[in-house]
Amino acid sequence: MSTFSGEPHTYVGGYENMLTEICTAIVNGDEQGSDDDLATITGHPRLIVLHVLRQLDGNGLLKLSQAIGPTTRYYGVSPKLRRLLD
Repeated sequence: MSTFSGEPHTYVGGYENMLTEICTAIVNGDEQGSDDDLATITGHPRLIVLHVLRQLDGNGLLKLSQAIGPTTRYYGVSPKLRRLLD
């Protein structure tokens, strides 16, 4: 799923697999959740999960609610994200 570009591809080994696993967890899970939920489900660091969520938000594939505090919530997952995984 090489839809996204950025530095993690260069510096984080296995980033492409992490990206796919996080996106798969989003489309196969509930319509909404948090970065902490995804980190627990996938076993990937929250910082990586948060980076992916911000990329997805920036590409219009979901929406984020970033309140003051440690948790970022996602909602409004686009059907386009599911199609990108096929």
